[in-house]
This record gives sequence, C-alpha cells and structure tokens, in this order.
Amino acid sequence: MPRRKREAAPPPLPVDRARHVLTDPEAARRLLERVKVKAKEAAKKAPKQFWDQVSLLRRMVAAYVKGEYRDFPVKTVLFAIAALLYFVNPFDLIPDWLGVLGLLDDASVIAFVINSAQTDITKFKKWEATKSKPVRGKKPTRRGTRRRRSPTAA
Repeated sequence: MPRRKREAAPPPLPVDRARHVLTDPEAARRLLERVKVKAKEAAKKAPKQFWDQVSLLRRMVAAYVKGEYRDFPVKTVLFAIAALLYFVNPFDLIPDWLGVLGLLDDASVIAFVINSAQTDITKFKKWEATKSKPVRGKKPTRRGTRRRRSPTAA
C-alpha cells in the first residue's frame, strides 16, 4: 500500500495571529517589545511621520491589552496588531534588508490601518490627551503634609 504524503498545515492567517496576540498577554508583550526594538533600529530610514504612526498603533494595542482603553471595536485592534506583526516581520512583501525600500510596504500597511480606523484613532488620541500623566523626574507634592519645626527646636 503506497504511503500518503503528509501535507503540512497551512500557515496561520494574519488575523489568526492577531487574535492570538490579543488573547495572550505574553504574546502581546513580546510583539510590543519587538516593535519598539525595530523602530529604534530603523529610525533613520523613514520619515518621522511613519514612526509616529507606528508608535500610535503600539500605544493603542498596549492600552487595549492592559485594559486601560477599550472604546474601539475589536476589529480595529486586530487590524492594528496585524499591521504591527507585518512591520516586525523581516520577510514580508519587500524584505527589510533592502533599507528604505524594505520599509515602503510596512508604511503602506500602517497607513492603510491608520486611515481605516481614523474615527477610533481620533477618540483614542482624545482619551490619551486627557489621561493624567505624571511629570518625569518630579515627585507629586502634597500640600499641608510637610511638618513644621517647632519654635523651640533650634
């Protein structure tokens, strides 16, 4: 009896990989770290606007995964995750080792997601602007909690 060839399972679709990242906090943490590292490595190759868009998607995904901001559809988050997965993949449509050319397809995917979710992104930016951010390097002060020296102490 002839042996049947074992067929390999098809690779996971980008939406399946995005769902996995969305439901697995460790996978999300790894993706966000990879995006941060790649953005630092390739910062000189693309315009600042591109890195601002990558950073925006990264912050959106991080806020959603942490449960800080959930006021947009899951579809928007899945698109953002899929775009970030595409961005960190070195073997995409145009390989990243081709320098600036290698970032063109990444920029196209990022721009598509940003344009597709403009309403949700606008809401997120407003939320982000209103949330309280501590000032770096300064400790919060409490009025009236400072001890006064007694007049007898010298």
